[in-house]
Amino acid sequence: MKTSKNTIVKLVKETLELKAGSVVALDLKAGQSLNVASGRLWLTRSGDSHDYWLRPGNQLVFGAATSVLAEADRDSRFELRSTGAELDLSWLRIAAQKLLQWAQLGMSHGLPKSTSQPGDGLSIKC
Repeated sequence: MKTSKNTIVKLVKETLELKAGSVVALDLKAGQSLNVASGRLWLTRSGDSHDYWLRPGNQLVFGAATSVLAEADRDSRFELRSTGAELDLSWLRIAAQKLLQWAQLGMSHGLPKSTSQPGDGLSIKC
């Protein structure tokens, strides 16, 4: 998926297919989801006493990283989706520079000059 420079979050997805009777082990990250598009999957995961049968349209979202075993009882297709943070903070650098320039101008826009001194606690790293 192509994203612009100003993208905050992007969706990453991977489509997998399993033949009937096939098993796959998956190591999933927190926030990932498994979405069934076709077929039917049986899932079991570490630390969970429940097993899950997923059909087309069903989705499981994993709040914590986990290992999953998935078995297809018929030919199946499913997607693993995750939101990968892709932060572009260049706008923050520009805003900080503009704010500092404005503060240095003092009386611009009818506002009183800042009384803050170097070392008063304002720290911006870009």
